[in-house]
Amino acid sequence: NWKKTKSGLPTDLAVHPNKPNILYMAMLNVSAPDGKYFDGVLRSIDSGETWESIYSSKNDLTNLKIATTKSAPENVYVYSGENKQFG
Repeated sequence: NWKKTKSGLPTDLAVHPNKPNILYMAMLNVSAPDGKYFDGVLRSIDSGETWESIYSSKNDLTNLKIATTKSAPENVYVYSGENKQFG
């Protein structure tokens, strides 16, 4: 069953290659606790029950993609497809 845990527009989902309970979701316009919005990557370590922000950008992105690899499973690669600085 699906339930709402965050608001925003999901653009991509990646699963940890060795630990399927760890998920990474790229999202645009995520509602933050302070009422502001950000674009970023969220991580769940409990198969999607709860999510935490592990990367955020205030660059007003239009797309966000993520990937993991078996050769470096603890790395999460983020691609925006735009010529903008992150940090």
